[in-house]
Amino acid sequence: PETDTRFDLDLWDGRTQAPETQVVKWVMLLQDRFSRKLFGMGLQSRQTDVLLGAFNTLLGQARSDAIPDGPAEVDMDAESGFTAHAFRDALEAQNITIRVKTPGREEKQSLAQLDSAMATFKKALFRYQREAGDDGWENSIDDAIAFVNRKPMPYGRGTLGNAPNEIEKIYEQQPEEV
Repeated sequence: PETDTRFDLDLWDGRTQAPETQVVKWVMLLQDRFSRKLFGMGLQSRQTDVLLGAFNTLLGQARSDAIPDGPAEVDMDAESGFTAHAFRDALEAQNITIRVKTPGREEKQSLAQLDSAMATFKKALFRYQREAGDDGWENSIDDAIAFVNRKPMPYGRGTLGNAPNEIEKIYEQQPEEV
């Protein structure tokens, strides 16, 4: 059995919650739609080359985490860096299908799974920041992502009650249907 190769991509803007001295102002988040595992990294800017480098790093992490190689599909919002020709062209050159969430009611829930994970991520991020006694949140990014991936999900067909870190193991243990 193979996991899905569909991902959701978004950028969290943390500029208003970051002190002026903090270099990292954004967090790119990539989520595997099948396992709901979250990958993320802090960014200093939203320039296209920075976004592309971060995306390739996160996709590389996802691919090394037992997600199969081959064509992928990425759903994302209309963030200007994501819709830039250089970003889209680079993804298409990697044989990645791009689906941009268009404004409007019919697309409102297209990134709901990632939006939910992002809300959990932000709560965990600020909790870890407070516990560490840090002024900024940049040192808590990895801990917050790890928290999201450990937290059991109370929803989802086939994933109910399981944490994203456990989904692939459970899926691999199930016999294939004929």
